[in-house]
Amino acid sequence: MALVKRIVLFLITIFFIITLLIGATNSYAVPFPVGAGKGTLDCEQFIESTNQINEDGELSGRSFIYRLEYIQWAYGFFTAFNIRYYEKTNTFKDLRPVADKDVGYEDIYNKLVVACEEVEIEDDNNFAMAVYLIFSNLPGESI
Repeated sequence: MALVKRIVLFLITIFFIITLLIGATNSYAVPFPVGAGKGTLDCEQFIESTNQINEDGELSGRSFIYRLEYIQWAYGFFTAFNIRYYEKTNTFKDLRPVADKDVGYEDIYNKLVVACEEVEIEDDNNFAMAVYLIFSNLPGESI
């Protein structure tokens, strides 16, 4: 009888733990659009959200943050592309033109805008395609 009570108590405890974990994780699973899925956005959204100007003629703080988010997302994508490129060719692309300490975020932002304009001409204005266009034009470097 004591064993049955322990088993029932254990099952009830497990049930409540699972219920609490599911409830806690589902509440945090609400999609948060800032910084998530930047590659699925199109170039129009990229340019529109990163070029908002304040009344004083300066770039708005929100646009500055969006620029940084897009650029950080692009850096991550460059790294992922480089790993995949190495798997295929046993060589890495030279990321110094986009990730060197001397390259400022404005330089990368301008490259992204130019790449978006080139991708838009081809009627496929996905931001990820613009990042890939920059990556594909980088020089390859052997190990």
